[in-house]
Amino acid sequence: MRPARPLRILALATFLTALAPITARAQAIEYDPAPVVEDAPLDQVTVTPTPVPQHTQPASHGECRRIARQMVHLDDVRRLAAQRDDQLWEASLDQQMGRMQQQWNTRCDDSAERWAQEFKALLKTAGELALHYFLFGML
Repeated sequence: MRPARPLRILALATFLTALAPITARAQAIEYDPAPVVEDAPLDQVTVTPTPVPQHTQPASHGECRRIARQMVHLDDVRRLAAQRDDQLWEASLDQQMGRMQQQWNTRCDDSAERWAQEFKALLKTAGELALHYFLFGML
């Protein structure tokens, strides 16, 4: 067995010395659980929703595709809820669809239009090149 190197012993001693005040502070902190509300009537209980972070920059093309797929899926599920005549389910799906449309309008609307214009220009260029290629440059 090799003897411990002095540098390792010095590093361990330094680490334990630095760790001692942290553990002492952690032991001094007392745990105070949240107060328990007993027998509060339900009409007096209020719950504040957590705010959703607002994104300021446009979403990527992949994220816009994901949002579009979710909107299509929600529309299919809404038809299923209508078939089952479940108004509560339909109302919650309408709210979710509203949130998805708001997210689409704020983050994807401009990028989708720009992407569509770029894709249209690419198709036009590809069509012109294909026309020249297949007609052997007669046009």
